[in-house]
Amino acid sequence: GLREGRRRLLAVWAATGATAVLPALFPTGQENATQLLLFLLTGAVLLLTGAVRERGEARRALAAQREVSEAERARRTLLEERARIAREMHDVVAHHMSVITVQADSAPYRLP
Repeated sequence: GLREGRRRLLAVWAATGATAVLPALFPTGQENATQLLLFLLTGAVLLLTGAVRERGEARRALAAQREVSEAERARRTLLEERARIAREMHDVVAHHMSVITVQADSAPYRLP
């Protein structure tokens, strides 16, 4: 039940059910509830193990999604930092260019 999918689990349970039904079709005078109990217990065990397997798969999928999200978050942080640095560089260069422009415009008045 921990390794197989739902279809295979249902097939196993159906085969177990068939073994419980066949003796009832051909009565021998010694019928008891053992086969029915086996059928019900097998169904309960397969249901439980199938649920455990699916929960494990969901946990693995969630862990993989978390890794992808963490990688995406790191990438986004890196891009935001690059954009911030680019804005600051733009501001510095723009300030220096405006200073150069002011100096160039005021040069005729400062130099003889």
